Amino acid sequence: MNIFDFFNSPDVAAHCRSIGHALNSVESAVMINQSDSRTLAEKHAAYRAIIAEYPDMEIPEGNNHHHINSFHKSLEDIIIYVSLHTQGKLCLCGLLKIQKYLMFDQKSDEVKRSNNLEYDLNQIGDNLLR
Repeated sequence: MNIFDFFNSPDVAAHCRSIGHALNSVESAVMINQSDSRTLAEKHAAYRAIIAEYPDMEIPEGNNHHHINSFHKSLEDIIIYVSLHTQGKLCLCGLLKIQKYLMFDQKSDEVKRSNNLEYDLNQIGDNLLR
C-alpha cells in the first residue's frame, strides 16, 4: 500500500515521497481517515493493509482515549463498528465486541463500569468519522 495515495494534497504527498518520509501505523491510519477522495470500503481495505504490513503499536493514555495495548486490535474493532454502524446493522456480535473493548481497561484488564454504553459507542463512531 502506498500511503501517499491517500493524502488530500498531491503536493504534500510528492514532497513526502521525495524526502523518503515514513509514517507509522497511527499516522497512516489518520491520513487514511482524513482522505476526502476515498470510499469507506477503500479506507477499510487500507486499514487492513496497515494491520498486515505495519508493526503494531502501543498507544499511551491521552486526553481522548484510554491506554491501548494494540493499535491493530483497536483498528480491527473500528472497522467492525463503523461497518456495522454505517449499514444500520449493529448486530449483537459487533455490539458485544465493542462492549468488551469499552468495558475492559486494556492496561490492567479491570472491568470498567460504563454508565452509558450507547454514548460511548456514539463517541467512538464520531471520533472515527471526523
